[in-house]
Amino acid sequence: MTAPDAPESALGEKVQIQGPRLLLRPFLPSDIERQWQHMLEADPMAVAQLPDQASFTARLLRSGHLV
Repeated sequence: MTAPDAPESALGEKVQIQGPRLLLRPFLPSDIERQWQHMLEADPMAVAQLPDQASFTARLLRSGHLV
């Protein structure tokens, strides 16, 4: 089963692995923004040093790429 908004593979296919308690797929832009907001609102003890948003976003945008 593939969600309509699932990211596409290098071949243009939408790829995700899903089970009853698991969903593996690349991060969506909305997921990245939500994670960034969680980091901004986190207890300072939970995040040692806040990365800059551009490098954080670039790193998460590479999720799901097999190299």
